[in-house]
Amino acid sequence: FASCGDSGRGAAYFPSCSANCLFGNDVQCLPVTCNMSTLRVGLNGVFGAFNESALFGFQERVNVTCDAGFRYASADRGAPRGGILTCTESCGFDVACQNVQCNTSHLPPGNATAASTLLAFYRDALRINCDAGYVVASGSTTDPLQSSTWYMAACGADGDMDRRDEGCAM
Repeated sequence: FASCGDSGRGAAYFPSCSANCLFGNDVQCLPVTCNMSTLRVGLNGVFGAFNESALFGFQERVNVTCDAGFRYASADRGAPRGGILTCTESCGFDVACQNVQCNTSHLPPGNATAASTLLAFYRDALRINCDAGYVVASGSTTDPLQSSTWYMAACGADGDMDRRDEGCAM
């Protein structure tokens, strides 16, 4: 009995003894090669320079620059946007570009409560509800007759929550 190691794929096989008592291989282990266009799906980044027409195989490495709102191998907004990806035996990458987790420590602001969890990642939005007796104030203007009692704060690509200078005021 023999099987393919980490660097090859193919079914496990049983060498058979031929008439001249030499072992023949019924199945061969082939090196892992990956289709780069398949690897791009869900990458959330762009590859550095490489030969796209060449086969990309197990343990080969390629540079990646993650898209805006994503970081290399981490959701930490301070993590770098670029790094090196290594092809795994299953034609994936060992790490990925991950959504930035936003800083929500200043939410909700005074006089408000969050209507949803305060864990937010790039492109997530949180609804902020003003406490009873308060309305949304944009910058320095407040019109209680026309103002809402809630507003949305969106997680930006830089990891900051954008609330357009809105807050709750009497």
